[in-house]
Amino acid sequence: MLNINGSGYLGQDSELITSKTNPENKILKFSIGSKNTGSKENQKTSWIDCVILNTKRAESLAGFFKKGTGLVFNGELQLSTYEDKDGNKKKNASIIFGNFEFLPKKDSANGSPQKKESVELPDDDIPF
Repeated sequence: MLNINGSGYLGQDSELITSKTNPENKILKFSIGSKNTGSKENQKTSWIDCVILNTKRAESLAGFFKKGTGLVFNGELQLSTYEDKDGNKKKNASIIFGNFEFLPKKDSANGSPQKKESVELPDDDIPF
Protein backbone atom coordinates (compact mmCIF):
# COMPACT_ATOMS: atom_id res chain seq x y z
CA MET A 1 0.00 0.00 0.00
CA LEU A 2 1.29 3.43 -0.95
CA ASN A 3 -0.04 6.24 1.25
CA ILE A 4 -0.48 9.69 -0.25
CA ASN A 5 -0.70 13.00 1.62
CA GLY A 6 -1.67 16.12 -0.28
CA SER A 7 -3.81 19.16 -0.71
CA GLY A 8 -5.69 20.75 -3.56
CA TYR A 9 -9.00 22.01 -4.89
CA LEU A 10 -11.84 20.20 -6.64
CA GLY A 11 -12.02 21.05 -10.34
CA GLN A 12 -15.72 20.25 -10.61
CA ASP A 13 -18.60 19.04 -8.45
CA SER A 14 -18.25 15.49 -7.14
CA GLU A 15 -20.33 12.70 -8.67
CA LEU A 16 -22.18 10.14 -6.55
CA ILE A 17 -22.41 6.91 -8.54
CA THR A 18 -23.68 3.40 -7.95
CA SER A 19 -21.10 0.61 -7.90
CA LYS A 20 -21.22 -1.63 -10.98
CA THR A 21 -20.37 -4.72 -8.95
CA ASN A 22 -22.80 -4.09 -6.07
CA PRO A 23 -25.81 -1.77 -6.71
CA GLU A 24 -26.24 -1.16 -2.96
CA ASN A 25 -22.83 0.57 -2.75
CA LYS A 26 -22.32 4.23 -3.62
CA ILE A 27 -19.01 5.78 -4.63
CA LEU A 28 -18.13 9.48 -4.59
CA LYS A 29 -15.85 10.41 -7.51
CA PHE A 30 -14.03 13.73 -7.94
CA SER A 31 -10.76 15.24 -9.18
CA ILE A 32 -8.34 17.36 -7.20
CA GLY A 33 -5.94 19.80 -8.82
CA SER A 34 -2.66 20.84 -7.32
CA LYS A 35 -0.08 23.25 -8.70
CA ASN A 36 3.50 22.09 -8.92
CA THR A 37 6.30 24.08 -7.37
CA GLY A 38 8.20 26.61 -9.41
CA SER A 39 7.85 30.15 -10.65
CA LYS A 40 4.35 31.46 -11.36
CA GLU A 41 4.98 31.53 -15.13
CA ASN A 42 5.96 27.84 -15.18
CA GLN A 43 3.36 26.42 -12.78
CA LYS A 44 1.09 23.72 -14.14
CA THR A 45 -1.88 22.09 -12.46
CA SER A 46 -1.82 18.31 -12.04
CA TRP A 47 -5.18 16.53 -11.72
CA ILE A 48 -5.71 13.26 -9.89
CA ASP A 49 -8.88 11.18 -9.72
CA CYS A 50 -10.13 10.49 -6.20
CA VAL A 51 -12.84 8.25 -4.73
CA ILE A 52 -14.61 7.68 -1.44
CA LEU A 53 -15.76 4.06 -1.29
CA ASN A 54 -17.79 4.02 1.93
CA THR A 55 -21.49 4.36 0.94
CA LYS A 56 -22.66 6.31 4.00
CA ARG A 57 -19.66 8.63 3.88
CA ALA A 58 -20.00 9.16 0.11
CA GLU A 59 -23.70 10.05 0.39
CA SER A 60 -23.09 12.44 3.30
CA LEU A 61 -20.20 14.28 1.65
CA ALA A 62 -21.58 14.57 -1.90
CA GLY A 63 -23.25 17.88 -1.09
CA PHE A 64 -20.06 19.38 0.33
CA PHE A 65 -17.57 18.32 -2.37
CA LYS A 66 -18.26 21.09 -4.90
CA LYS A 67 -16.06 22.80 -7.48
CA GLY A 68 -13.45 24.95 -5.72
CA THR A 69 -13.61 23.11 -2.39
CA GLY A 70 -10.14 22.88 -0.88
CA LEU A 71 -8.98 19.76 0.94
CA VAL A 72 -5.96 18.50 2.84
CA PHE A 73 -6.08 14.73 2.69
CA ASN A 74 -4.42 11.37 2.98
CA GLY A 75 -5.32 8.20 1.18
CA GLU A 76 -4.12 5.14 -0.65
CA LEU A 77 -2.81 5.23 -4.21
CA GLN A 78 -4.59 2.73 -6.44
CA LEU A 79 -3.21 1.79 -9.86
CA SER A 80 -5.43 0.05 -12.37
CA THR A 81 -5.48 -0.95 -16.03
CA TYR A 82 -8.41 -1.08 -18.41
CA GLU A 83 -9.23 -1.23 -22.11
CA ASP A 84 -10.77 1.75 -23.85
CA LYS A 85 -13.56 1.43 -26.43
CA ASP A 86 -10.97 0.86 -29.18
CA GLY A 87 -9.32 -2.02 -27.30
CA ASN A 88 -6.23 -0.04 -26.28
CA LYS A 89 -4.80 -0.81 -22.84
CA LYS A 90 -4.78 2.21 -20.52
CA LYS A 91 -3.46 2.82 -17.01
CA ASN A 92 -5.09 4.93 -14.34
CA ALA A 93 -3.98 6.18 -10.94
CA SER A 94 -6.47 7.33 -8.32
CA ILE A 95 -6.53 8.05 -4.61
CA ILE A 96 -8.86 6.19 -2.28
CA PHE A 97 -9.62 8.89 0.28
CA GLY A 98 -8.95 8.27 3.95
CA ASN A 99 -8.92 11.28 6.27
CA PHE A 100 -9.30 14.87 5.16
CA GLU A 101 -9.93 18.43 6.33
CA PHE A 102 -11.52 21.29 4.46
CA LEU A 103 -9.24 24.19 3.55
CA PRO A 104 -10.53 27.72 4.11
CA LYS A 105 -12.34 29.11 1.07
CA LYS A 106 -10.38 31.58 -1.04
CA ASP A 107 -11.54 35.18 -1.14
CA SER A 108 -12.30 35.74 -4.81
CA ALA A 109 -11.29 39.41 -4.58
CA ASN A 110 -7.65 38.88 -3.62
CA GLY A 111 -7.08 35.10 -3.68
CA SER A 112 -6.31 34.90 0.03
CA PRO A 113 -7.99 32.36 2.33
CA GLN A 114 -11.11 33.40 4.19
CA LYS A 115 -11.94 32.41 7.76
CA LYS A 116 -12.11 28.63 8.21
CA GLU A 117 -15.63 27.27 7.86
CA SER A 118 -16.91 24.31 9.82
CA VAL A 119 -19.44 21.77 8.63
CA GLU A 120 -21.89 20.40 11.16
CA LEU A 121 -23.64 17.09 10.56
CA PRO A 122 -26.26 15.53 12.85
CA ASP A 123 -24.73 13.02 15.31
CA ASP A 124 -26.53 10.05 13.76
CA ASP A 125 -25.31 10.96 10.26
CA ILE A 126 -21.57 11.41 10.82
CA PRO A 127 -19.81 9.68 7.91
CA PHE A 128 -16.45 9.12 9.64
